[in-house]
Amino acid sequence: MPTLNTLADFTSSDLMIPSLVKRHPAAAIQDICSILHRQGCVYDPLCFLNAVMSRELLCSTATDQGWALPHARLPGIAHLSFAVARCAPPVNWFGSAATTVRLVFLFAVPATEAAGYLTLVSSLARLSQDPARLESLHRAPDAQGMFEVLKQIPLRTTRSNSGTEAKRGSSNPSFSSK
Repeated sequence: MPTLNTLADFTSSDLMIPSLVKRHPAAAIQDICSILHRQGCVYDPLCFLNAVMSRELLCSTATDQGWALPHARLPGIAHLSFAVARCAPPVNWFGSAATTVRLVFLFAVPATEAAGYLTLVSSLARLSQDPARLESLHRAPDAQGMFEVLKQIPLRTTRSNSGTEAKRGSSNPSFSSK
């Protein structure tokens, strides 16, 4: 099994969107879903989009840090992955002028990977507590620059594996070669 060390191990530079063009959150999510589909992370983009939108409309994933963390957990998703999009200017997340989003992290989660997803989100929280790296992500000149920042964010480990590195299941190919 490949060893997982950083957030970058669940994505690739091809899944980084330095400047999201869409100004409406539903259109933005649709564009990001299309990119996940083109990169082989999502096999049924319409089903995935519907699941993400249903989840997002039920309970917004926008955060106080100006992030949105939309996601769907479905059978048929081969491996845990995510795409990142920067929004400049910030997007009013689903009509709320009080909730503006500058970064969208869209997660494709296999039905059996709830624990892996939570580890990934917990690791992402580390980024929110690191102003220098967060600023680097916002200022990265391109997709590769954004990806390089994610290579610097280590995965968090749980108590049960605190002495070991996180491992990805054999069905989940590593993205880190990009």
